[in-house]
This record gives sequence, C-alpha cells and structure tokens, in this order.
Amino acid sequence: MKDFILKLVFIIAKAAQYGFAFIAGSICIGIVATMILGDKIWQYTPVKYGHFTVFHALLALFVALGIFIIMLYMAICIQKLVRQFQVNSIFISENIQTVHHILFGLLGITGLQLLTALFFRIVHVGHISDTFDFSLGDYWVNLVFIVIAFVAGEVLKRGQQIETDYNEII
Repeated sequence: MKDFILKLVFIIAKAAQYGFAFIAGSICIGIVATMILGDKIWQYTPVKYGHFTVFHALLALFVALGIFIIMLYMAICIQKLVRQFQVNSIFISENIQTVHHILFGLLGITGLQLLTALFFRIVHVGHISDTFDFSLGDYWVNLVFIVIAFVAGEVLKRGQQIETDYNEII
C-alpha cells in the first residue's frame, strides 16, 4: 500500500511538473509577444483596462513566470522526496534540505503574489488574473502549506537526531 501511494504521488508530481513547464513556456510566448507587439497587443486580447500599460502586462507575466518556475521546482523536489522515501531513506539531511527548499518556495510564491497584488492596488490597476487575486482564503491556504512544510522539516530533523543518537548508543 505504501509503495502504491508513493508511486501515485510521484506520478502526480511528474504530471504537475510537465503542466507547470507547459504553462511557463506559454507565459514565455506571451512575454515575447508583448515585447514584440507593444501597445498593439491589446487588439488581440479582450482586456479593456483604462490605464493598464505594457509595463503592467510584462510585470504580471514575469511574476507569473516566476511563480510557475518555483512551482515547477517544488514538483521536482517532491519527486526527489518520494524517491528517497521509496528506498526507506527518510531521516537524511538531503530530505531535510529538500523540505526546506519546498518551504522557501512556498514563502517565495506567497511573497511574489502579495507584493504584486499590493503594487497593482497602489497603481490602481484592476483585476489582472486569478494568479494575483490574492484573497484572504489564499492567505490561509498558503499559510497551511507553509506550516505543513515547516512541521515536516522539523519532524525530519528530529527523526535524524533520534536516529543518530540510536546509532551512537549501539
């Protein structure tokens, strides 16, 4: 049962990795199109924002690209963790570092979303996309994932200490 669950999590993380890579590639195409077309880009989109400029569009695209690159990296980290768990290497320093990478990725995503949402509110630009629709519910979801990653890191650290103490006694 444990092997089945780990394989399933690995497959889901692998699919997420490919999905995030596809989305990041699509965003790169959007960045190139926006840079090439400039202000002409608005005739190809349904966007009708009054003072939404090319700068705002590029900022939103670059931040979204950063978010999806971080998510891609986190999917790779999850795959790495699952591979270690499949060979029963749980309480090792490599896993602790990987969980910390996931934690910092979650903090980075939350920070990017928050700063971008604040910037767009300051310059009075309306709803850009769901990526930057950072409501109170998103804060709670991100906070829950951050706490889970932090607790997982602490559990792995404590498990490694217990395992080291056990090996020293023997």
